[in-house]
Amino acid sequence: MKTIAIASIISTASAATYKIKSLATPVAATSPDACSPCYEKPPACTGSETSVQITGVTGDFCSPLCYQNQCPKGDGSFTAAPSCVLETQGSSKPTQCALICTPGDDAACPAGASCQSIQGEGICTYPSGAQSYPTAAAKAIAMEEQFVKEINAVEGITWKAAVGAMGTRSMASSLGVLGTSQFAVSKLPKRVETIADKDVPAEFDSAANWPKCAVVITDIRDQSMCGCCWAFGGAEAASDRLCIATDAATTVPLSAQDICFNANSDGCNGGQIDTPWDYIARTGAVTGGQYNGTAPSGGHVIPGGPFCSDFSLVHCHHHGPQGNDPYPAEGAPGCPSQSSPEGPRKCDAKAAGGSHGDFAKDKWTFAGGAQSASGEMGIAKAIMAGGPVETAFTVYTDFANYVSGVYTHVSGGVEGGHAVRIVGWGVDGGKKYWKVANSWNPYWGENGYFRIAKGNNECGIENGVSFSPEGAKWSNGGM
Repeated sequence: MKTIAIASIISTASAATYKIKSLATPVAATSPDACSPCYEKPPACTGSETSVQITGVTGDFCSPLCYQNQCPKGDGSFTAAPSCVLETQGSSKPTQCALICTPGDDAACPAGASCQSIQGEGICTYPSGAQSYPTAAAKAIAMEEQFVKEINAVEGITWKAAVGAMGTRSMASSLGVLGTSQFAVSKLPKRVETIADKDVPAEFDSAANWPKCAVVITDIRDQSMCGCCWAFGGAEAASDRLCIATDAATTVPLSAQDICFNANSDGCNGGQIDTPWDYIARTGAVTGGQYNGTAPSGGHVIPGGPFCSDFSLVHCHHHGPQGNDPYPAEGAPGCPSQSSPEGPRKCDAKAAGGSHGDFAKDKWTFAGGAQSASGEMGIAKAIMAGGPVETAFTVYTDFANYVSGVYTHVSGGVEGGHAVRIVGWGVDGGKKYWKVANSWNPYWGENGYFRIAKGNNECGIENGVSFSPEGAKWSNGGM
């Protein structure tokens, strides 16, 4: 560990060297815990602490005295390492403590502090004169509020952001598209075009175009705290296309439980958007609704149940403002991070004796294998010909704050890949968009949907979609 020299060790002083210019008389340390809570923002220094500023590093912090080369551990609200590394003027050894961190790792510091780089190390300091926060959660919310404010202030922005109240929780649990997915989709046979460009309208909505299948197409599901988005997008779009292909003779939800945990041994940890279609074509998928056969509050249940294999993981509030969403947020009590259960081999007990009670006979499959399309016109034509399709896109940090409007990436880094279902398109104020169904329950976004810019491959959403061929023959009873 390096020794870092102090520029000043008084509340407001600043000096040109790393040695102490003047020193407020600190209280002698009688133990390594001679302050409480320690390392806070000045002027709230306690016990053996005194305020410290270091040349070349912005901000200040309360520094305890070293005691036998040891430092107070603090209150446990940070992961930065308390270290005896600060040296006073004329001293040959360090006498003051600081929190050492990896430069840029602000999350390691106490609430309100950030990790500033100095001499190859990182040290936690507070912005001088800036607001401090009582907890890490308060700090995260304040930072998110500023993030949202900056997004909404962007000139010409076409969507609204709001604080998501998700604290420091990651989006990773909801984003389950593997990096190999795009390559896999690119290997699928391309759909043969049968629709002329001039026949593609400016606006199209699958539920309005196929009203007899609207009850299936408008079903917004909930993937819980599990990275099964790839299975949900496929199960939902396949349900839509089955209904459309049979002219609404078959209006059933195909089971995300079956696809997520039988097509992939660990579906909660991700998959590819060609996998659901390959699984359905090869082995068939049984019917299955949402968690225990219940729709998320604000949604609806597709008639005809009980279905064979309902999703077994609980409803959750996902990213974005909690609003009226009655479900607990991901990671909160009531919505734990999920591991993949074993795939079903028989129908749920409640389906026994009903029309969906026999696992083998309840399977639906299609002939011909999956197809793909890409680009604005190719995707639009595939939807017009046979119904909604599954796609994947790159999710950035700002997507967690989406509330409404036509999304375009504005700020933040890559969080992961997410699979969804494109159901239509339109124009809003001259801005073209895709209408996309998410699987984060009906309280998220625009009643479970979001709109994203169309025609410029926003976030890679037009790279490639997967689907069953239009007019494919669907059969019941497995293969």
